[in-house]
Amino acid sequence: MSWMLTPKFQVFIARAVIAAAAVLIPWSLFLAATLPAENLSRHYRLTWVGFDLVLALLLAVTAVSIFRQSEHHDLYACASGILLFVDSWFDVTGAGNRADYLVAMLMATVISIPAGIFLILYAIHAKYPVELDVDQH
Repeated sequence: MSWMLTPKFQVFIARAVIAAAAVLIPWSLFLAATLPAENLSRHYRLTWVGFDLVLALLLAVTAVSIFRQSEHHDLYACASGILLFVDSWFDVTGAGNRADYLVAMLMATVISIPAGIFLILYAIHAKYPVELDVDQH
């Protein structure tokens, strides 16, 4: 069995993804309270809060699907990874000032992009497992 598909590792993945979903809920509340209501877009605040809540929901669905060994947990993981890339892109390109840009870059490079890469690699590995022979010397 591949190391990425061992039950212990999948529980770790599911816990990490559910933690990310849990962090996004208060983050979305923070955004709802602090972002300007309008910024070149009539529904600026709604756009960001809505996107982050959808991302949190998808991360939670991903975690539950991994815990339950759902037939399609790889698809949820891949979709979550892609949305993390999209979130990074819009956070960085939509930053209103230098401080916001630096925070967005830091979060993208330290959290969102690595997590997105990991989830996509996990999805590929779950869909197309590769057996590793660890007993070879």
